[in-house]
Amino acid sequence: MLTAGIRTNARKRISEVPGVDIGDIFFFRMELCMVGLHAPSMGGIDYMHVKGKRGIGEAISIVSSGEYEDDAEDKDFLIYTGQGGNQGIGFDMRKDKEVHDQKLVRGNLALDRSSQIGNVIRVVRGIKESVNSGTKVYVYDGLYTIHEKWLEKTKSGVNSFKYKFVRSQGQPSAFAVC
Repeated sequence: MLTAGIRTNARKRISEVPGVDIGDIFFFRMELCMVGLHAPSMGGIDYMHVKGKRGIGEAISIVSSGEYEDDAEDKDFLIYTGQGGNQGIGFDMRKDKEVHDQKLVRGNLALDRSSQIGNVIRVVRGIKESVNSGTKVYVYDGLYTIHEKWLEKTKSGVNSFKYKFVRSQGQPSAFAVC
């Protein structure tokens, strides 16, 4: 996409993305990537590396898609489950599929760092379509900060990282906008 010149806002950034407003709706995850809102087409956590600190990143956006058990959402906060472990409800949950504890690496490490320094993180919420329950639309919900983090044993019996995201003040709710 970068070489084809169809991606805008190609440089990763903390905070708002030019041309994207709270309440903007996207029908495909790839659209989030194309406008520079959230680069990974499948992963739920996007982050960028901090200059001079090898291996340490700061979270810049998340997509809350409801794929993990125990997620909770409200218009002004959300409880977000970290990545990894494959204990989600949307994953292949065959009996022979092994689930495991999440590890403090990649996106989880970036969320941990962001909770310590307090940078804002863009939040996109995946919402099941009412007409076709097998599809989702993605709504940009604004800037949030992480107010709490903890390790929790899930219903599947594995340890998951949990993060409480709280909406930054002065922003409209995307759910009030839609």
